[in-house]
Amino acid sequence: MVTAFRPVTLNEALAIRRTHGTVPLAGGTDLMAAAPSCSPGRGESSPSIMFIGHLTELRQIRMEQGEWRLGAAVTLADILDHARLPAPLRQAVADMASPAIRNVATAGGNICNASPCGDTLPFLYAQAARVLLCDSGNRRELPIERFIIGPGKTALRPDELLTEIVFPAREFVVHRHHKVGARRANTLAKLSFLGLADMDAAGRLSDIRLTFGSVAPTVIRAPQLEQRLCGLPLTEMKHHIDEISAAYDGLIQPIDDQRSTREYRKQVCLNLLRWFLEELIA
Repeated sequence: MVTAFRPVTLNEALAIRRTHGTVPLAGGTDLMAAAPSCSPGRGESSPSIMFIGHLTELRQIRMEQGEWRLGAAVTLADILDHARLPAPLRQAVADMASPAIRNVATAGGNICNASPCGDTLPFLYAQAARVLLCDSGNRRELPIERFIIGPGKTALRPDELLTEIVFPAREFVVHRHHKVGARRANTLAKLSFLGLADMDAAGRLSDIRLTFGSVAPTVIRAPQLEQRLCGLPLTEMKHHIDEISAAYDGLIQPIDDQRSTREYRKQVCLNLLRWFLEELIA
């Protein structure tokens, strides 16, 4: 038998989480597949569940002081339908799963699942997103790269809930998102790449963000390598592509699994990186 809670407010949910150590469930599209013991009828050892996807406090999308704030229970469909959210995030969501799954799957769930192939993660890493974590008496913020520790592992404490995802409300002049999978829809990523870039009036690269998913235990982003390119005139970019590609070659460490080989994953990532950098100078 599974004990289930359905709080009316976020404060009630946090109190239940503290007292009962419940498993939070919003959309459940990852949780129910990965943890069948959470399903009814699985035995006395099943953990208690707390439904949170209906909580108004977790369903808001708003801009505040130049930052987007997404409630953890905002669905992927909500993100896709919100025309003001950054295009790279909406594109990543459009490539995820199926419409039926996007109607219930949530932004917070995609983060807390902490999968190396989480589709929203390359964007959130590129934008230096933060997550807001609350318990019944406190709140704290963590950069997403410190929140996700490894595959399936996060820094979420037993009495906390992830309540909001926060990232700057800015658009980049150039953005390219690529998800490579076995088919166009309803598939896990073999690898993913996101490139963001801005140029100034003098034709220099003023900002660049490069992230890779599914090719390491967590999303790869190397700000120190991005900084090597910032300030360069676009006309000089071609002299640095080989150097940057070689540096990322050492960072990209994929594995062999049922979806792909490590050699394929690494080579396609490096190809996508090179194509993006060459596109900037085309």
